[in-house]
Amino acid sequence: MDQEQKLEQAVDDLSLKAYKRGLWAAAIIVFVIGGLFIWFGEPEWKAYNPVISVLASVFAAICCTISLNIYEKKKKNIIDRNLNGRLNTIENKLSVTDDNGLGTIIKNELNAKSGDISERLFSIEKKLSLLPAGVKKICSETDFNKENGFDELYKNSNNAMSVLVYGKKFIELHFHAIVSRFEKAGSVSKWFLIDPDSDFLGMISKKTGRTETQIKGYINENVKLLIDKYESSSKLGELEIYYMSLPPMEAVYVFDDTIVECKYYSSMLQVTGNHVIVYENNNDKTSIGNSFVADCSRLEKESKCIFTSHYYVNDKQFMSFLKGKMPYASGWRENDFKKIGFASAYKENGNDIFMHFGCRYYDRQSEFDRNKKMLLAQYKEEEEELRRYGETMPLVFIAGIGDSPNHPRTIRKFRYKPNENEFAPIQSTNLLGRNNFDIPTKS
Repeated sequence: MDQEQKLEQAVDDLSLKAYKRGLWAAAIIVFVIGGLFIWFGEPEWKAYNPVISVLASVFAAICCTISLNIYEKKKKNIIDRNLNGRLNTIENKLSVTDDNGLGTIIKNELNAKSGDISERLFSIEKKLSLLPAGVKKICSETDFNKENGFDELYKNSNNAMSVLVYGKKFIELHFHAIVSRFEKAGSVSKWFLIDPDSDFLGMISKKTGRTETQIKGYINENVKLLIDKYESSSKLGELEIYYMSLPPMEAVYVFDDTIVECKYYSSMLQVTGNHVIVYENNNDKTSIGNSFVADCSRLEKESKCIFTSHYYVNDKQFMSFLKGKMPYASGWRENDFKKIGFASAYKENGNDIFMHFGCRYYDRQSEFDRNKKMLLAQYKEEEEELRRYGETMPLVFIAGIGDSPNHPRTIRKFRYKPNENEFAPIQSTNLLGRNNFDIPTKS
């Protein structure tokens, strides 16, 4: 309690004490005056009885007020004792049972409390401010699994983003709930795993006791398992898989309204029964959970998308649209879930190829930006393959963006620059040596 509150409390206490003293003084004065009046007064005086009646009434009123005041004070003491008991219960629930960190802070606050109710309430208010914002639950991962926590979240959430190192045991444990999402219309599943070619694989090997070859095998197996199960499903939900260049500091699972954090131990010791912290996903910038959502959003932009099911049907329609606009192209290969299919464009003599190209349709520009790394990896692989056969022709990427794959709002063309592993926008159609490469777009 601050000094101003203490001063206000002191003034209130002083006023109450003065009021009580005034009541006792008034009662004594009326009692003395009444006694003297009875002792020395003349009963034959006409005003004698009315005065006695008035004095008796005043004395009785003062005595009743004093009695009520004493009763209210006793009642307040009883209420305070009950309230103190309830406050103790609240404070115990607010306390963390460990002996470190936040628990120590809260216990110190409890030890410093006074017996005054307002002091106690102020102490609880301080402890509430110390508790993590948006925390729904803290328990062991074992207990969370017993309650079907992860399984229920995967089955019932529309959006699920999972950030892991390689996730071998986790995917095995929750496999049925994870793949059930592929039959859930409108659901989106995003998986983030460490890149098997990451420079940090050696560090993970030392930490987990697994060889780098084993870790790569786990990642490849999980990726293949997810893709195979998706391809054999009804494909009502979407699946995206990303490779991270850096290992995550903790496993994080982001669902519609829930975020689950599971810390990775820093020591070499492998410990079972790790704890999970469950947060609210409520778009509240002051909550801890919101920081995980923001970090995962940045992670998605930084990671390499190696698989996305979102474009499977759209790409087929967009390719049909391009075939009608590019009669000089042939050898069309459809995109699959994993890779871009490349086609060849011929010069006006109809014999010589002047470029290889791939295409893909995106609903929004942001989708192209997010999946650009995946495209660059595939173009790099294609360029190296062509170079092995002595071919040096340009590689081009054609992106349809917006409206619909049959009539895209915008057509963007890029030339792949292998030395920089980057796309360069094509501003002039004459750069590739054929004027009719100018593809009409929807006005």
